[in-house]
Amino acid sequence: MPRVTSKYLYLPIETWVREFHAKTLLGVQAAKSGWSVIIGPKTAMDRRLQTLPQGTVFQFGLHENFVPAMEKLHCAGHQVVAVDEEGLVTLNPGQYLRYRVSSKAIENSDACFCWGNAQLEVLKSIQAAPACDFHITGNPRMDLLRPEFRDLVDKEAFELKQKYGQFLLLNGNFGSYNHVMGLEYTWQSLKSKGWMTTASDAEFHRRRVELQGRFFQAFQDAIPELITAGHKVIIRPHPSESLKPWEKLAKDHQDKVLVIREGNVVPWLQAANVVLHNGCTTAVEAFVLGRPVIAYRPEIQPEFESELPNKISLQATTMGELLSLIADADTQDRLTRKERECYASNYLVGMSGATASERMVKSLPMISPDDQQRSMHSMTTVIGRWSSVLREELSRVIKKQEKYVGLKCSKLNLKETILTINEFSQRLGIKYPLKVNAIGNGLMKITSDNR
Repeated sequence: MPRVTSKYLYLPIETWVREFHAKTLLGVQAAKSGWSVIIGPKTAMDRRLQTLPQGTVFQFGLHENFVPAMEKLHCAGHQVVAVDEEGLVTLNPGQYLRYRVSSKAIENSDACFCWGNAQLEVLKSIQAAPACDFHITGNPRMDLLRPEFRDLVDKEAFELKQKYGQFLLLNGNFGSYNHVMGLEYTWQSLKSKGWMTTASDAEFHRRRVELQGRFFQAFQDAIPELITAGHKVIIRPHPSESLKPWEKLAKDHQDKVLVIREGNVVPWLQAANVVLHNGCTTAVEAFVLGRPVIAYRPEIQPEFESELPNKISLQATTMGELLSLIADADTQDRLTRKERECYASNYLVGMSGATASERMVKSLPMISPDDQQRSMHSMTTVIGRWSSVLREELSRVIKKQEKYVGLKCSKLNLKETILTINEFSQRLGIKYPLKVNAIGNGLMKITSDNR
């Protein structure tokens, strides 16, 4: 069998609105450096990684639940890079380690890419940490907020302003309480993750979800007050949230309240007068964009709240404070922005100098050519593709596909993917076109003709 020399990078996408543009940017950066990149829905990619060429696979986190998948990937000859997409906004370090990090996951990671120094210091405290190759890289989601990429969303943000006028953007972060699959799904999910194995665990999560429910209700109650004060409110629920409660509210306040969960969040952040939230990662993105951000916290319970998004925000604990801050948001934001930027720098890198995607590509572990035994044209890979396509079609016919998974990321659109890749290529100074091919199951392959 001839030696396979391609470097393969696998970028699964779990939540389209959160990851598509950022991971596509990372894929373009990797293709520029000679990697063959496979990008697409996580569920589809998981079905095929056992038969695709050996390469480097991005994994979604360091929780115990990911360990079997990591071990399976290693058995298939892949290397595993751990990137916790939710590792920027977490509960306090002790709870983050308790509920989201496993020493076995650390041991099964060939590399771990961290958002910033704060996450690195927490992870390095684990006994298994010396066995893992840690890198502070930042995350490509933040690359999209840098000036060199911001023009990609300026046009869309301008169009949003033209269409909706001035508005407050409320980003929902209530997926545990207001889950699209219901509250019972939340409890079952917590149990399946092993987060409710003791009485103290169960009590902690009961109190945490109940607090989130009170915050959810507080925002529901605040919206009529915001309307009375003359504001239009656009609600963007979290991808895991049910739309029904928000849509009912919008129906009661037509033309003043809109529920819109479409496209990348960045243009919406850019277009909003003020961004409202409670412990949401999008607050950090809005802050980096230079937008005024307000955390509405009717209760202060640090044990159950995420510190970073609240710390980088202006904070209101009463309806009166919220209305006052909104009225003077630009001035209040300027007064303390430098202090909040200094605080945020411990959590985020890549906002200047090398981008996060550049840092990641330079730090990627690679499969040795001697260990590569499968190519895109090998019989194993071809059979794996069509077997997966047939299973997918059968699953659709018998209606066993999970609607929640479909909500998060379905098949990639070839035309949209090519357009996005071309836009990123232009800004990265790539003078030769990248090749983009659909390889089945909604997966795309990105390669460079200049390799």
